[in-house]
Amino acid sequence: MRFTRLLSSGEGNDGAQLYLADIEARNGDADGAIADYRRLYDSSVALSARSRAAGLLLDRNARTEALALLDDYAADHPEQELDLTLAKARLLADHGDANGGLAVLRAELDRHPQHPSIEYDRAVILEQAGQVHESVTALEHLLAERPEDPTLLNALGYTLADHSLELPHAEALIRRALVVMPDSPAALDSLGWVHFREGDASAAARTLAHAWSVGRDAEIAAHLGEALWVSGEPSEARKVWATALARDPDSRPLKATVKRFVPDAP
Repeated sequence: MRFTRLLSSGEGNDGAQLYLADIEARNGDADGAIADYRRLYDSSVALSARSRAAGLLLDRNARTEALALLDDYAADHPEQELDLTLAKARLLADHGDANGGLAVLRAELDRHPQHPSIEYDRAVILEQAGQVHESVTALEHLLAERPEDPTLLNALGYTLADHSLELPHAEALIRRALVVMPDSPAALDSLGWVHFREGDASAAARTLAHAWSVGRDAEIAAHLGEALWVSGEPSEARKVWATALARDPDSRPLKATVKRFVPDAP
């Protein structure tokens, strides 16, 4: 492999080393990936390396060690304290501890009251914690302050759609977001998911296929495969899922969706 040759010759850069560590993580070699990430803890890609290693450690329930990777870096780089705190909250939420992520954000809001980035992440993680109505309320509050923000429009629209709440309103919000960012894979995915929740799996599949062609995100693949399956195209659904799993084998939303439809899937 070209990256391996570059590294062995001493010509490889931090990005190449990070790429190789990512490949090891995707291939299930957590020990090898963590060892390679460790070599980058003080490099130009330190935050990415530490965050990804922390995620692998959280999968092993090594919470203290995982969070120490970010806390140690924050102590040496106080100017990145906010970004590191947000990264910590997201990591906890994405690895099954949404309440822990919320606790981190509450403490950060005490230091930075009404900070928009913290408030937004809090709204997202509230939904992950199962506090859907609280998440919707938080997003509505943010949108009232920034009514034309396409990210907020899409986030609120998707959250409503994903829980089959106020579907016409959800679609209107997402279409407003698409006016500003017409090729956004996230917003196209949201629109397709509204169609699916409305019971039109065929229309959903068309829109989600467009989203998948623009941005190969694992959650889009999960949605597209589900719409295809319900539309009577299980073989096409399997193809989409297989492609997405090859790219992102650790995606929790994707694996959960595949498991619902293919219970014997590895």
